[in-house]
Amino acid sequence: MLKGSFEIHQPLLRVQAMLSDFSKAERRVADAVLSDQEKTIRDSVTDLAERADVGETTVIRFCRKVGYRGYQEFKLALAQDLVDVQGKTESVLGPIDLKDPPAVINQKLTQAINGVVQDTASLIDLMQVDKAQSLLLKANRIVAVGVGHSGVSVRDLAYRFLRLGLPVAMETDSHLMSMRLSVASPDDVIFAVSASGSTRDVVDAVHLAKSRGSKIICLTSHGHSPLARLADCMLLTTVRESPFEGGSFATKIAQMYVIDLVATVIATRDPETTLAAVRTTAKAVVEKLY
Repeated sequence: MLKGSFEIHQPLLRVQAMLSDFSKAERRVADAVLSDQEKTIRDSVTDLAERADVGETTVIRFCRKVGYRGYQEFKLALAQDLVDVQGKTESVLGPIDLKDPPAVINQKLTQAINGVVQDTASLIDLMQVDKAQSLLLKANRIVAVGVGHSGVSVRDLAYRFLRLGLPVAMETDSHLMSMRLSVASPDDVIFAVSASGSTRDVVDAVHLAKSRGSKIICLTSHGHSPLARLADCMLLTTVRESPFEGGSFATKIAQMYVIDLVATVIATRDPETTLAAVRTTAKAVVEKLY
């Protein structure tokens, strides 16, 4: 069985069999994983490290000793174990059961989406929202960045801000993101979107901009993530995904709710300017419609 192979099955049994092989710190990681598998598959590496009272490098070392290349691969194996061994589908389809008829699926999805919005609304720090709008209105240039599913939210963010007349650009390509942020200035504001807060391409690029004095706003579900640690302003959503839920609609809804909240607050701060921008941008595309 090759180290790092996705052919490694039943990771919990493997962890249990290796308990005597772990160092004291690695044993604390093992105990944290074994005590709550479902929480682990939604935790970031920082979250698990804090639960186990160890450093993040210890978590990575633990995962490699068990036979995986890193924490994300280990979480994917745990999630698969939850589906295959325990017979649960929640980590794949959320609250939906495979036998649910369309009417029940519709009801469950509606309840889940309403719950996401309500939970995010109750969690959001309005002082951070106010700080975000202040930074954005003062920015010489706004660069919105994100990859994968969060990159889709970045496109929506850029569209929303452009309609308000803000000087916004976006990057969802990891190479262009790094190049653009490597020449960022102290007058720029970087709006980084990453549900996990641990996406290497985004974190590394944002670090470049941070080193050049740019202000950083992050939108994430993990307040102790590497991206959050770089942020001058942090906007939190409540949705935490398992590896099989990556890019879930719930995450998209939560991100868009916060983006729309920030955009709406900006619009109320200078209604004449933003209304003029909305009219101008609308006029620019009016002839594109029949």
